[in-house]
Amino acid sequence: MNRRLGIHAFLLVACCSVAVSQTFPGDDPVIRKIWTEAMDSTQLPVSAHELFDIIGPRLVGSPGMMKAHNWAVAHYGKWGF
Repeated sequence: MNRRLGIHAFLLVACCSVAVSQTFPGDDPVIRKIWTEAMDSTQLPVSAHELFDIIGPRLVGSPGMMKAHNWAVAHYGKWGF
């Protein structure tokens, strides 16, 4: 019983430390700027919605694959890649 309690206590502490590590860890201004950009200016939800919900499945050689390809080329060009 004590061993099981110890394991549960360890897991609880481990989970809490993971949750705390999701906040910004330090004071380096470069890292802070990168973190802020990733958290506040992400295009991921919009891009995922367009690819997954609007374009849909992309089997090799299918029209959906060509639509996804054209979407990626257009958006990457717009983003400067």
